[in-house]
Amino acid sequence: MELSLNLIDNSEALLLGSSTFDKNGLPNTDISPIETPHISDQDSDSDAESRSENSSVAFSLMDDVVQKTFERSKPRWIKDPVISQWCNPEHRIHRVLSEVNNLYNSWRTVEPRPFELSPSPLWRDTAREMARVGLPWYNNQVNLPHEVDTSWPFHFKEFETQLLQAKGARVGDPNVSGYVTSYNEANLYCLRALQQELRAQFPNKRPVLVYDHFDDELITLARKLFGLQIHRISLSDTIDNLRQQLLDVTSNATRPIILAATLYNSAADYDNMSIVPQLSLTFPLILHVDAFRSFDYITAFPGVGGRQYLKLAVRNFKQSLQANDSSIIASTIVAGGLDFSRHDPAIALKPATLGAEPTRVSYIRSYDSILSGSRDAIAPLWLALCERRLGDCGLRDTCQYLESLRSYVLRILEDQSIFAITSPYSTDLIVQSCTDVQRKWLLGLGGTLTAKEDIILSINPYFSATKLYSLLHAGLPRDYDNHMGETIPRYKDFVSLYPIPQDVLDKLQIKVQLWQVTTRSIAGYPVHMGSYSALGPIIGLFWGLSIPKDWAERKSSEILSARMKAFGLVSPESREKFKGIFTNGSTMGNRFGIMTALEHFPDAFIYFSAETHYSVIKTLRDCDTLTNRYSQIRCASNGSILVEALVQQAAADQKRCIDSGTEYHMILLANMGTTFVGARDDLIAIYQNLSEAGIQISYIHVDGALDFGFDTCGIELGPCGALNSYGKPLVQGVTISHHKALGHMVSGEVLCFSPENQLPCPLSSLIPRAVFENWLYHEVYKPADMSLMLTSCRENASYLETGLKRINVATKRNNDSIIIVLERPPSWVIEEFSLRPEDEWVHLITMPYVSRETIDRFIEQLAHIEKQFSFAFSHIAPLLSDILERAIKLQRVRCCSDLAERVSKLTQPSVNGVYCHGTDSAGSIKSSRRGAISGVAMDEQDDIQIVFLAESNRDQSIHVGPLLFTRTHYLENLALRVPLEFLHDSLPYMVQEDVNIFRPKAEDVWSVPFDFDDDDEDILEGVIDRHRSAFPHKRYHFWPIDINKTLDDDVPPHWGLIVLHLAHRQDDDDDPAQPIDPLAGPYNYLESYAVINPDHGDAARGLEDDTANLLLSLLPRMGIEFDHATILNSPQLLLNAAAEEWSSGLRVFEMIRVWLDRLSEFYCQNPHAHDAAGFWAPHPGWINLDAVRSNMIGMAAATLNRAMDSTTRIAIEPILDGALQLNGEGVLTQTMMPDREQLGAFIPGRDRRHPALLRDNPEDAEDDDDDDNNLDEDTDSA
Repeated sequence: MELSLNLIDNSEALLLGSSTFDKNGLPNTDISPIETPHISDQDSDSDAESRSENSSVAFSLMDDVVQKTFERSKPRWIKDPVISQWCNPEHRIHRVLSEVNNLYNSWRTVEPRPFELSPSPLWRDTAREMARVGLPWYNNQVNLPHEVDTSWPFHFKEFETQLLQAKGARVGDPNVSGYVTSYNEANLYCLRALQQELRAQFPNKRPVLVYDHFDDELITLARKLFGLQIHRISLSDTIDNLRQQLLDVTSNATRPIILAATLYNSAADYDNMSIVPQLSLTFPLILHVDAFRSFDYITAFPGVGGRQYLKLAVRNFKQSLQANDSSIIASTIVAGGLDFSRHDPAIALKPATLGAEPTRVSYIRSYDSILSGSRDAIAPLWLALCERRLGDCGLRDTCQYLESLRSYVLRILEDQSIFAITSPYSTDLIVQSCTDVQRKWLLGLGGTLTAKEDIILSINPYFSATKLYSLLHAGLPRDYDNHMGETIPRYKDFVSLYPIPQDVLDKLQIKVQLWQVTTRSIAGYPVHMGSYSALGPIIGLFWGLSIPKDWAERKSSEILSARMKAFGLVSPESREKFKGIFTNGSTMGNRFGIMTALEHFPDAFIYFSAETHYSVIKTLRDCDTLTNRYSQIRCASNGSILVEALVQQAAADQKRCIDSGTEYHMILLANMGTTFVGARDDLIAIYQNLSEAGIQISYIHVDGALDFGFDTCGIELGPCGALNSYGKPLVQGVTISHHKALGHMVSGEVLCFSPENQLPCPLSSLIPRAVFENWLYHEVYKPADMSLMLTSCRENASYLETGLKRINVATKRNNDSIIIVLERPPSWVIEEFSLRPEDEWVHLITMPYVSRETIDRFIEQLAHIEKQFSFAFSHIAPLLSDILERAIKLQRVRCCSDLAERVSKLTQPSVNGVYCHGTDSAGSIKSSRRGAISGVAMDEQDDIQIVFLAESNRDQSIHVGPLLFTRTHYLENLALRVPLEFLHDSLPYMVQEDVNIFRPKAEDVWSVPFDFDDDDEDILEGVIDRHRSAFPHKRYHFWPIDINKTLDDDVPPHWGLIVLHLAHRQDDDDDPAQPIDPLAGPYNYLESYAVINPDHGDAARGLEDDTANLLLSLLPRMGIEFDHATILNSPQLLLNAAAEEWSSGLRVFEMIRVWLDRLSEFYCQNPHAHDAAGFWAPHPGWINLDAVRSNMIGMAAATLNRAMDSTTRIAIEPILDGALQLNGEGVLTQTMMPDREQLGAFIPGRDRRHPALLRDNPEDAEDDDDDDNNLDEDTDSA
């Protein structure tokens, strides 16, 4: 660094821009170069060089820029208990700001060295523009760009989508899928997508990950995270040798191959891509290409200079990987920037159809398809804006400029006898031979030393050719003959040439301003969205600066060490056995935690609860080697793991290991605050119960993504199997999120027991921006501040809980949790407050920025909704009461109420008492129940009469669903008799000869409790006289009877069934010389019988016994004898019982139909034979009352059509006005009544046509009311 600074001393200067603020209180304190005119082709070299000099980064000092930025941002603050204290000028934060100001002034005066890999001026200028529009504000780019939750606007997915489309178009797929993330995750995501694709294409064939120059660290991570077998080859080897190696490793090409190739790695090596198509002809090979620093270069000038052109597509295994245009087909690609290092963002690209179908997660209203869950939204925006600035034209311009600079530098090096080469996939120079003095000189200018002792010189667009000449000349011998007279590249100021369009900046500013307003209503995510309101402007100052790598590494080590101390690792010796790394979120933290646990115990069984974060099951499914070695344990009512179920599963797994002679190990993934309900697993209870069962926990990893942000929750780190002084198990790993409790950039930490470096520490992918933000928050928020915020959050949670209970909203809450779970409100409320749903519940989290005013507004909105429904129902209820001719009350269906449960059961198989006007009634009820705006009409007995299903939409519109109404039409005598007669007449003739079905009739004999006095005897005689003659001539008798014990004529019947099987027994009239045929009549003996009440329960069985006793007293008087040999059958009737008596007739009909079908089947095989076992076998275990009713309606219609000489037809008549529309207007159903004045009675055999006229005036229907009352009462014969 000292050499570099001396070389540029006094040679360049930049003036500092003024410290102004815009109308939003956002700082305009960026570092602005001197204004220079546009550089055109007509500019002289000296002018261009002068502007190059003026574009240097030597600065004057601004001692108070950070403090001024902080003060001017106060109008936009969202205050919490801690931020409110920052207005005090004596508060500790001002000392922190002073230190931050010193860092700012120090870093902004550091100029990148000429050959150092550092962001371009365009990249830095884009950062300053983002800060000007008000960023950073809290953001989260959760999930893929096309997966948008409208209740979460804090993302830049539209920009990311445009970026992907632009990158994808350059490799032949503008509809590409993928996302912006870290370099490591981008490559791992692509490898996992290929693994998933091969699982589908080659089931049960574990793929092999093959590589040559691909990054070793990534290969190791892929092996551990995805369970992939790895194999290294040399793509420079002969094709025959390569084929033989791959045949051996793939079991003669039966296993598929994932080939991970790189176009330019950290050692400036690249893979021989030309041999890949040849290998693809022999092996089922799918290609991933890491083109992180090469993508823009090779796509700007495809196929030029020995560069291999790539095409993105799903592999067709029947064809070569070389397309017709000679491009190589890669199924996944990682792209980046020309001058990016590994801590800069990367872009993962894949075809939209490649990979597995993701799992939908209701909590995020989307699909969980990426490796991490949450994502930083700034990086995608940053990349997208740079892409927008340059476009294809600017990209080619940049590449040409860098190539010209590279050629110029190469000539200077050659003149100094320094041997350097170029790479076809980068604008870098690779120095392969030089003296020690030259080596030291080049390294001092920013060159990078590789493992092969080569020096990589990155060509930096910061520097003009003139500046490069000056710097290089300063290190050359005095007798060096300069080449200033030769043609040199003309300097280009890309910042001025390619500005961000003003309309894009305006759009961004408006978006951020909307965010600042919307944030105050967001209350469903476990994130602190307020801290950026105060600290964001300060952080934005640093976006245009390069944070020194050594500072980032040092501070990350200090932060992680402090975190270990907080978790009980007080001594340096104890901390040496643990490792910690920064991650891009808690999902990746859990991935690394699981991976590290498996490094200790590779064959262990893994256990976690059903409430564990949804990403854990995804992590385990991703690994090919973990099949059948993990268990998701059900939870207790509070959301914590059910200890008894855990012990039971662990004991079973342990026994399996003992039986197989293998050692059993247990890895427990515990929760310290589950995502939805905030439950904490009880480690002491888990440990004690497992110990009592003889099971020891080998390794514990705890996910405390949110809760650990406030405090350690009593958790301590320590070696495997150890306990603290209170008997609580020490844990070996913890996961923490930075963006949740504190609310800064999406990132996290994972600490793991790693005495032998089981947890890899990829400092190469460390993001300095994340380290800086974490350090700033670490300095600003001390443990006392976090405790204060947590106390405030809990108080607000209690305040919310009390308010919700006051308006009768169902809630759930764990002790001291800041998460309140409540029944789903209408969708527009979920949308406005961004509540997170899960089944019939949502949760609201009283994070520090959620104010009492927000809570009051939320409660008031729910109360207002209830008032609106009450007002509407008060007007509708009288109208419904008139229509239904009974007193009706209306009630809204709250999502988790008892009424909602009753409505949900209406379409279950056991409750068919409601007809659904529409389709998919179960699905409609489910979605409408969650919509929380459906209504129910109930009578005075609280019986449901009508359900008005409706779904609420996020835009405050309502989707009216199906209408459910109670079927209260009981089957009277005629309604049951006509279908039964049709059923009897449809039987085979031989079955008809043996079967009698008594006409259903409500007879007092089965309903009256008899004392057998004279009046009772008259009733019995009447029954005997009506039915005596039927018994001798038929073997099987089905007798529908009304067994309702209520003597009220207005009470509808409750149907039961008597089934009799008769036989012939010898009597005095028989000829003793003739053998007795029990199958032939006359029938005088009761062989077996059953009395059936279609209801379930003890009361129904008692009623059957009473009816059976009465039956047996009547049969002898009708000529039917019985004795001890008579069998009382109680057939196992698996027909679902009805909760309402209206369905008893349907059930009786269905039972008779089943028996008649059996007889028909028996008689077809053996006429008139009696199969007792088959006849009395259990009935089917399913009944669909709609199907039964439809069957009976059809039989009744067919009977009527037959009676009317087939001059009728079955039709559907609307019963609701407006149900039928003509020309867009509803038709009044009353106008469809036949005009009786012109319509005479139908006379069979005479009328061949029967005209029906529609009335012109519905009021005329009233004239016919008297006629209806004069109908012949004896209509049974009609």
